[in-house]
Formats: sequence, C-alpha cells, structure tokens
Amino acid sequence: MTIERILIQEVRKEAERLIQQKKEEFEKWVEEEKRKIKKEREVRLKKFEEELERKKLQALQSARLEGKLILLKARDEAIEDVFQKFKQKLRKLDKKTYSKLLKKLLEESLEKIGKKKIVVHVRKGEKKLLPKIKGVSIKVVEDLKSSLGGLIVEDEKGEVRIDATLDSVIEEMKESYLKDISNILFGGEKK
Repeated sequence: MTIERILIQEVRKEAERLIQQKKEEFEKWVEEEKRKIKKEREVRLKKFEEELERKKLQALQSARLEGKLILLKARDEAIEDVFQKFKQKLRKLDKKTYSKLLKKLLEESLEKIGKKKIVVHVRKGEKKLLPKIKGVSIKVVEDLKSSLGGLIVEDEKGEVRIDATLDSVIEEMKESYLKDISNILFGGEKK
C-alpha cells in the first residue's frame, strides 16, 4: 500500500469516527431537547391546571358571595315588610288604644327628661288624646309632622328633647330587634 492510500484510509477512518461522534452528540442533543420540551410542557400544563383551579375557586366564591347577597337582600326585604305591616296596624289603631299608647310614650319620656314643666308636640287633633299627669305642667303644641303619630317631649327651654314619635320608636325597635326578627323569620344562621 502506498502512503497515499494509507493516508486516505486514515483520513477516512478519522472522518467516519468524527461523523459517528457528531451523530451521537446530535442524538444526545435531540434527546436532551425532547426532555426539556417535555418538562416545559409539563410545567405549563401544571400552571394551566393551577390557573384553571384558581379561576374555578374564584368563580365558586363569587357565586357564594352573590348568593349571600341575594339572601341578605331577601331577608332585609322580609324584615322591612314585617315593619311595614306593623306600621299599617299602628295607623289603624282605635282612639282608645292610641291614647293608651300616647300615655305610655309620655310617661317614658317624662322619666327620661326628669322635668316638671314640659312641652309636648303631637299631630293636629291629638291634644285631646293626651292624659293629664299630676305634678307636671304640660304645654301641648299640635305641630308634629310624623306620619304615624306619637309625640316629642321637650323641657320648657327646648334644651332637652325626647323623640317618642312612632316613626323613631319603630326605627329603634328595628335596630335593636333586627337579629331576633331575622332568627324568627329565617331560623337563625346556619353554618
């Protein structure tokens, strides 16, 4: 064999070895890239599933909140309806019962105000329904604009004022008995 042939053969072997080496490196690189792509796909899929779960939970919480708001609105409307019916009954009180109610409101107001000379504001035409109370000087003014009636009691100087109109009494009752009324109407809070 000639030197040329030996050289060509050696170059050929070296070229084949380099080609084989590059082929193996390329295959390793392809496998590594496939593994990276698969891992990235899994990470993206996991993130997508987590985002989907988060949005599902958000939607569920939003629906629950909306349901609670609807329930609260319905409760408020039902409670308001109860008070409206109560107001209608108050408007229909006969004079004897209404006069007793005025007496009770006046006595409670006198206890709170603690004065012997007072001014009592009532609706027009209700002066005759007020009782006389021993030991108390009462000046009656028929200027009350309350739609339901009741009275306002002031000391003679107008410094102390007790609002015992039925409108304000009902509002106070509403605030103080709201939970009790809700429990009666709806059976209390269920958790």
